[in-house]
Amino acid sequence: MSQSEKLDWRDVRADKDCLICREYGEGTPQYEALMDYMNTPRQDRHGVRWHTFVTLFLRDKLKSKGAASTWARHVDLCLDRRADR
Repeated sequence: MSQSEKLDWRDVRADKDCLICREYGEGTPQYEALMDYMNTPRQDRHGVRWHTFVTLFLRDKLKSKGAASTWARHVDLCLDRRADR
């Protein structure tokens, strides 16, 4: 390596992409349900908390993959809407 080449840890990234983005993007029932949930004000969600929404609706009813934490990471990092969940 020449002295002009500098290694930077920022250049190293995992090859994995987001499971939720890959499997349940725009136009899927999961995406529509997620957007509906996040666009509904907290006081209007009738006691359905985040974990309940993911486990009982997305996973059980819609047969989606991913734990509540996986969906939360997607909302936080990919959609930048942490405050809405």
